[in-house]
Amino acid sequence: MLLRTDDGVVVARLVNGILVKKARESKHMLRSPKAWAFDRSIIETASRHGATGIRIEAGDTGAVFKVSMDMFLEKSFALQRGHNRQLALVLKFWDTSRPEDVKEDKQLTLI
Repeated sequence: MLLRTDDGVVVARLVNGILVKKARESKHMLRSPKAWAFDRSIIETASRHGATGIRIEAGDTGAVFKVSMDMFLEKSFALQRGHNRQLALVLKFWDTSRPEDVKEDKQLTLI
């Protein structure tokens, strides 16, 4: 299922109960505070359709950020910076994996 902003732009998909968004860390991550944000309508639509988690795939760094929908809803804060109404969640609540983490795990397995 495609998820659209209030102005009709597709920004994410709902895949097997997970809200999946592809983004560029350098462009889309909030700087202060360091956080990921979604239009409130995206979160509401995903929740209504049974989403249990959120996954952000950062194409520029290869990092993957994951959080449960419950955690996002509990710990996020409202934000409006000139676009649609948003909800944001600071990085400390996201499970993050980066390509170098995978490489280290593979090396440890080989030892």
